[in-house]
Amino acid sequence: MPLKKANIAEQTGTPRSYTTLLRQPILIASITSGAIGYAVMVLIMTATPLAMHSHGFHFGHTASVIQWHVLGMFAPSFFTGYLIKKFGTCNIIQTGCLLLIACILLNQFGTTYWYFWTALVVLGIGWNFTFIGATNLLTQTYQPADKTKIQGLNDFLVFGSSAIASILAGYWQNLLGWEILNILMLPAIFIAMMTVYLSMKRPTQMSLSN
Repeated sequence: MPLKKANIAEQTGTPRSYTTLLRQPILIASITSGAIGYAVMVLIMTATPLAMHSHGFHFGHTASVIQWHVLGMFAPSFFTGYLIKKFGTCNIIQTGCLLLIACILLNQFGTTYWYFWTALVVLGIGWNFTFIGATNLLTQTYQPADKTKIQGLNDFLVFGSSAIASILAGYWQNLLGWEILNILMLPAIFIAMMTVYLSMKRPTQMSLSN
């Protein structure tokens, strides 16, 4: 399927500088929450099979947990848009962050199959809310001429952070253990929540004349 051609506004407009764009609190909140939410999800998801193996689970148990995790990631997409419309984008992102924290707490309480299962389903839903919420928030941060610049910056940071997380997952699991690996995610999640909170307290978008 061919890519959609850029419209007149996208072709003729003057893109704003990164300095100007990054003065927007909601752009900072969008990229930060999107990158952290994705990285936390990837790191915990990737480390889970290793943790389950170390606790004596067979491949079938691990596969089942990951299958339900993937369902948790994408099944909520049928109604996430409605929830964003009803409760607001920032509130859904914050809810997603709280679900990520709930996953981490569950992973502190036990290492039975159902602890892994519940935590990974919650992790998937938390990622869905943070990622879709952050993506929706991103659309409020640019003019047509800025679209490619903003999308490139966002994708580089969000998917770059997830790539780094996937590389670190096995190393940290081996070095630190399952419980500590999870706890280390908490400061990053709190940073994401704080940037979203601050963006709600300041003007949501810069004037389009800037």
